[in-house]
Amino acid sequence: MGDRIGPEHATASEASLINEKANAHLILSRIYSQSERKRESFNHANLAFELFKEAPNPYYQALMMRDIGLIHAKLHNFSLAVEQIKRALYFLEPFNEQETYKTLGDLGSVYMQAGEFEKALSVYKNMGDLVRKYEDSDGQMYLYLDMAYAAIKLKDIALATQLVVKLNSISTKSDILANLRLLISTELLLLNDNFEQALTSFASLTKVDKGIWTSSEYSRLLSVSLELAKFRSDTHSIIKIQQELLERTLASLSNISDGKLLSDRLSLELEQRQDEIVRLRVLNQLKEQLLLTEQEKANYQWIVIISTTILILVVIIFARKQLMHKEKYKIMALRDELTGIPNRRAILAFNKNVIENMRDLPPSLISIDIDFFKAVNDTYGHDVGDELIKSVADILTAEIRQTDKAGRVGGEEFLIVLPATDINSAIEISERIRKRVEIHPHTHLRLSVTVSIGVIQVTQDESLSEISKRLDKLLYEAKNSGRNRVMAEL
Repeated sequence: MGDRIGPEHATASEASLINEKANAHLILSRIYSQSERKRESFNHANLAFELFKEAPNPYYQALMMRDIGLIHAKLHNFSLAVEQIKRALYFLEPFNEQETYKTLGDLGSVYMQAGEFEKALSVYKNMGDLVRKYEDSDGQMYLYLDMAYAAIKLKDIALATQLVVKLNSISTKSDILANLRLLISTELLLLNDNFEQALTSFASLTKVDKGIWTSSEYSRLLSVSLELAKFRSDTHSIIKIQQELLERTLASLSNISDGKLLSDRLSLELEQRQDEIVRLRVLNQLKEQLLLTEQEKANYQWIVIISTTILILVVIIFARKQLMHKEKYKIMALRDELTGIPNRRAILAFNKNVIENMRDLPPSLISIDIDFFKAVNDTYGHDVGDELIKSVADILTAEIRQTDKAGRVGGEEFLIVLPATDINSAIEISERIRKRVEIHPHTHLRLSVTVSIGVIQVTQDESLSEISKRLDKLLYEAKNSGRNRVMAEL
């Protein structure tokens, strides 16, 4: 990004209206973020960002960069979160010192979540006098608690001790802060191998209501408890605590994205190599037969016959291989390269054949479009967009019957043909697909995605053009009615 963000061609009245719309999306984004509805939060944040860019309003545009970065952090995409927050810092610095300070704190927090404690400490140290300027004593304690924990994780005993001393010098009326200070002090005692003092300190922590701790803080408390149980050689407690830590770790892992890599071309490459080996073997046999003709003149005629036969076999083998490759490429020409399902040409041909040969019960058609697909591409890149299309295609093929066929007709749009199927059954299948897509975590980022669906049942004597227009109209209605829904013509 350059030194400027956003165009500067909106009039004053236009800019005012655009800013009002952008602020509405900003508020909605933060409301959704508080209720952990990350997809909706991101969509509104992105809309606010684009509107502030159009206004233009560089200051609020930078704030939205920060908000989008924090959403990425919630999705465990810490590298992208750091990138967005750093961009926000660059543009906020000339406008507002307090928001710059707040954004620095967010950057440090993301580094802490990502386990990059050295970078977190570096950010926190740079906040310097701004902490005392904008925070009361409780606010300062939260910062020092994070810094002390980072120092302990880095085994920097001197810095951790200095920070704990500073924490103990600050008075607070907050029970939460008092307990966190006691926890960090206990962790420092363990780092110094002062187990007896740690036991005394921990005794006070065990009296605290479990409900006051956040998930990460309670995991830290369990880790302290485990170390002290090992010191006491309390085998029963060790097993119990390790089991609880394992359960919490497994539960946490379910929220973190898992990678998925696919490649269909290796099998084709392997087959081509095998063909080459067969070809070389046949040619080697031919060479051996030709050598025999020089050694056995008396058997020349037989050798000629054998050589001719081998040549014919070679021609037959290669002709057969060519035919097999031709058939394979023909199949590949009818398959969507990304998803492996029928492409536009194949699914439309199947649809035409089903309609032309329908008997008593006409077929039903389902048109599906991924909602806000462009936003996914623009935000995460085309690789994630392709991964999302593949994920949705996998769900479609899993949910339809053996007699049905699903195909990709272009971009993020799919068509499902249901031969001899009434409209009610088609609607039931569509709703099942819609719900499955909505609850499924997509791509390695575990994105939440919805689809809009149009459903019709073909009528007798209806042209393909008329069928297409009816289906497109219902899909358009599903999109305009709020998306994530099925619209059918009963």
